[in-house]
Amino acid sequence: MKRPLFALEPLRRLRRDGEPVYFVIAGPPMDASVTQSVIEAQRAEPWLRWLGAVPHERMGALYQSCDIVLNTSTAEGLSNAVLEAMASRKPIIASRNDGNVAALGETALLFDDEEGLYRCASSLAAQPLLRRKLADEALERGSRLFTRSHEADAYTRLYRSILEPSQAQSCGGDR
Repeated sequence: MKRPLFALEPLRRLRRDGEPVYFVIAGPPMDASVTQSVIEAQRAEPWLRWLGAVPHERMGALYQSCDIVLNTSTAEGLSNAVLEAMASRKPIIASRNDGNVAALGETALLFDDEEGLYRCASSLAAQPLLRRKLADEALERGSRLFTRSHEADAYTRLYRSILEPSQAQSCGGDR
């Protein structure tokens, strides 16, 4: 579940604290009720903008224009947005879910609830050196763990484990 507006109240609090927050949501329309809620929130909050679907060739520029990338999904496999943020050397605040924890390790600030998101965002707003440290660590981790060759090797190992003769025989392959 994507939960694009989960961050709205914590970011409102940050704005009340005097932080110059501008919240951009990128992604195609969700189910009708979520889409309507995002449209209504955008009307009410001039600092919130929903871009809709962004063409892949424009995503790099979008990442470069932001200060922090936020992932509020409750369940993720391996989030493209998280990997792209890592490759773009951006600090990340993300929901604590299995996919984000596995991808990010200690290279991001993770939250469990709205209060946790507020604390993470407040910390990054107040600490530019922490933003830089997390961004550098995320870039290094992404460059080490999520390369094309690493991905290809993982698929090769998977396919070999499936196609090994001992596996085929146990499925009746020697008849």
